[in-house]
Amino acid sequence: FRQGRRSHLFLADLQNVTSVDEQTKLIYESEARCIRGAAYYYLTINFSRVPMLMTGETYATSPEKARPESDAAAWQTIKEDFEYAAKHLGWRPADEQVGRFTKAAALAYAAKANMYLGDYATAKAQLKDIIDNSGKKLNPIHGMLHWVDNPDSEETIWEISFPKFAS
Repeated sequence: FRQGRRSHLFLADLQNVTSVDEQTKLIYESEARCIRGAAYYYLTINFSRVPMLMTGETYATSPEKARPESDAAAWQTIKEDFEYAAKHLGWRPADEQVGRFTKAAALAYAAKANMYLGDYATAKAQLKDIIDNSGKKLNPIHGMLHWVDNPDSEETIWEISFPKFAS
């Protein structure tokens, strides 16, 4: 849960940052919302509804934060973070840094949340957007997704970057 906590604290601090331009702040906010959304996504899958702290909240300031009222409310919160991010992120990672969230990754997670909500038409449109616009395609061999010397392959939508790739 630390990544969720850190992301909403980062989001609270980002509101007062004046040393970067607004477009950079939107990218940072979008990436942080993706991290928070991913944290809540996996917590919700594994534990159902969990208390979802939001921007600026901590367990010290919101010690008795209630769980969302329903599974649908939990998935709606998750979906909102990813759909917000998809509006502001590009198809390529910011600064060309592998491992940063992209529009494709945000749309993929948003589509998953929409499927949990039963909104298959929106999920289908989001996944079609990835297919049509991201420049991604299937690798010739599926196992290439797991090759250490093939980071950010043509099939990869989002991956965690590791400190050492084979050269």
